[in-house]
Amino acid sequence: MATIGARLRNWWLNRYYQRKFNELGGPIKFRGTPIIRNSGTLKAGKKLYLLSYWKPIFIMVRRGGVLEFGDGVNINHGVHIAAFKSIKIGHQCGIGMDVMIMDSDFHELDSEKGTIEAAEVVLEDHVWIANRAIVLKGVRIGAGAVVAANSVVTKDVEPNMLVAGIPAKPIKKVNRNMLHPEDKL
Repeated sequence: MATIGARLRNWWLNRYYQRKFNELGGPIKFRGTPIIRNSGTLKAGKKLYLLSYWKPIFIMVRRGGVLEFGDGVNINHGVHIAAFKSIKIGHQCGIGMDVMIMDSDFHELDSEKGTIEAAEVVLEDHVWIANRAIVLKGVRIGAGAVVAANSVVTKDVEPNMLVAGIPAKPIKKVNRNMLHPEDKL
């Protein structure tokens, strides 16, 4: 049973972190202390779960950027999400430890323009991204897709597809019938 001091700390942290969001569909559950820098628009659906007591989660939304989380999204330790333009994460997505999702290269490609190129990233519903995977700018990952550990996703992923490697390539279709009945997407 948690002490009164621990309950007060958790209550205060929840209030502090929830104020960083522009729109909330419901309560957010925090474990640990994520680092959230929001200069743009940060939206969350119901039951967003941020688990970061081993390693902090780092979420950054730059001015003019949009980051949207659907309902029931789980984010694990050490995840880095950086939105310069737009990142949309669908309902019931799972993001493993040390995953990086970014919609920009973080540097100028043309020094004459002086701008940073960014392209929208979309994770549709029921996507699972395993530990230490990287999702780069301009990628759409289809509903029910799985990204294997240590993969680098540079191109769009079809729905219900398992991808792996550097760069990530299709391995096989995900057979939903193999899932436990309670785990079906």
